Amino acid sequence: MNKSVTLNPFFLYEQSVQTTADVDYLLEMAITVMGRVPLSLREDFCGTHLFAREYVKRDPRFKAIGLDLDPLSIKYGTSQAKKDLTPEERKRLKIYKKNVISVTKPKSDWIVACNFSFYIFHERDTLVEYFKKAHQSLTKDGIFMLELGGGSGFLERLTDRRVFKVSQTQKVTYLWHQLDFNPVKRQGHYAISFKVNDVLKYKHAFKYDWRVWTIPEVRDVLKDAGFSRSVVLVEKAAKGRSSEGYEISEEGDHDHSWISYVVGIR
Repeated sequence: MNKSVTLNPFFLYEQSVQTTADVDYLLEMAITVMGRVPLSLREDFCGTHLFAREYVKRDPRFKAIGLDLDPLSIKYGTSQAKKDLTPEERKRLKIYKKNVISVTKPKSDWIVACNFSFYIFHERDTLVEYFKKAHQSLTKDGIFMLELGGGSGFLERLTDRRVFKVSQTQKVTYLWHQLDFNPVKRQGHYAISFKVNDVLKYKHAFKYDWRVWTIPEVRDVLKDAGFSRSVVLVEKAAKGRSSEGYEISEEGDHDHSWISYVVGIR
């Protein structure tokens, strides 16, 4: 581990929120649902496009595109790709400053929207439009994978903390703020802050205004958007608090807070 590293909010987000292991278990789930290996990916709300960057590393056949509207996160991800990827891998990765409510070509085998990102859409009509465009951007047996979070613990006001080291001299505290929740609109405000060596360095570095959709609502919208069916991936029962991965199920535990994936099958 280096004595110190240059810190910025995008680097800290990747270190605290994302993990390269996400690619492996989501790819495994995609194979389970599709019955084959998806060779082309579209990462929606891709930001620094860590997921897409890691995906093209996994197999020389894999190609990925990413869509996002934030130029700063795209710029950071592009700079990281130049460091982390070979020239051949970079050729198989295309990132666009583009609204996710778009039809993209060539069509993708799977589309992923992680980290509850589609919660930015508050109106059902907008969600239907987004899902329709995703449907049109998939191959004939393609899948659309959406990450959801919920439970009473996801809605109450709180601040969650997690500490990790990024170098020999730098300790980072990740702060997840659940600021408020309006049950009438199912609308919540959330934020992420970072302390470095116990000093608040980035207050509300990332802020979110979300409509917290439920699993049945998302499945109904997928149906209205033209998907033939959907499945739900719930956390497997585990001893203690840790998860043992995900499985397809029509039943889930009513945990204080939970994460699941709804997968639309074209």
